[in-house]
Amino acid sequence: MGTQETDLSNEAAALIEQVTLDQVRTAAKKLLSVEPAIMGVGPRLASVP
Repeated sequence: MGTQETDLSNEAAALIEQVTLDQVRTAAKKLLSVEPAIMGVGPRLASVP
């Protein structure tokens, strides 16, 4: 691994270590509290009654 890759790896690790449990909980609550969305793309395969 070169110096640049090592620097990026260390920087990523440092950013990850800064995330707090409260931040994780807040993000999870936000992501898991909405209705799931489904989008179909392409021609209709069958009509829905």
